[in-house]
Amino acid sequence: LARGFFSREALAAARDPVSVAPRVEAALDLFATGGERRHSLPPMGRAERRLAHEMAHAYHVATLSLGTEPRRHIDFVRTAATALPPLRLSEAAAALAVSAGGGEAEGLVGP
Repeated sequence: LARGFFSREALAAARDPVSVAPRVEAALDLFATGGERRHSLPPMGRAERRLAHEMAHAYHVATLSLGTEPRRHIDFVRTAATALPPLRLSEAAAALAVSAGGGEAEGLVGP
């Protein structure tokens, strides 16, 4: 994997029990393996949308931010390359948690 697969912020969000990361990852898994051409997520804050954009990138899913606050949301848009990623955010976070001293595993953490 290329160095910088996920940002430090995304990996921290994956370990946060109140994060939207697990819900976004589940939505992306279903989207990547299903037949929908487009899927809307519920409204979310700026930091949550940033995380969703980053996660979608790993699945080769295009994203659109639509609407105005407080109803701003993201739509996933299928591309020709859309597929399950070689490494999900939850898997990268788990790998870091078990790595020696919880340090940065090569190729998982961006700058």
